[in-house]
Amino acid sequence: MLLFRPRCSPFELSLRIYIYIYIYIYIYIYYIYIYIYIIYIYIYLDVEACFKGGRIATKLYSKPTDRHSYLHYRSFHPTHIKKSIVYSQLLRYKRICSDHSDFVQESTNLFHYFLHRGYPFKLLDTLFRRVEPLKRERPLTQNPYLALYLEISG
Repeated sequence: MLLFRPRCSPFELSLRIYIYIYIYIYIYIYYIYIYIYIIYIYIYLDVEACFKGGRIATKLYSKPTDRHSYLHYRSFHPTHIKKSIVYSQLLRYKRICSDHSDFVQESTNLFHYFLHRGYPFKLLDTLFRRVEPLKRERPLTQNPYLALYLEISG
């Protein structure tokens, strides 16, 4: 029994119902996707964290609006500053990425950004080979200034 009298043909009514159901299902599925995204992936600053195999896995997150405009290699900054930018970014990637495969993928992307800014491949490769064998915990715990302070104050 209908509670209202439709002011359209049965075909138009069935078409409206079909469109309503389609929109409802689309919105429902869309919100489920957002709900799952919020539950299982957490993004905070430049870190994307999720649960994998009962542990927290992290990798680098960059906003879609990030332009990756690092210092151009032909700028008039000292060479050690340019090397330090690449090295510190690689250490940051190493510290953030919990899986080695994520680190390799993100550092490959970083290479492309620096190559686009005019950095020589040999320099990038040398710095990557310096950072790659480091353990993930080492960049967190090793502080040369702290070691020097402890040695002097000893």
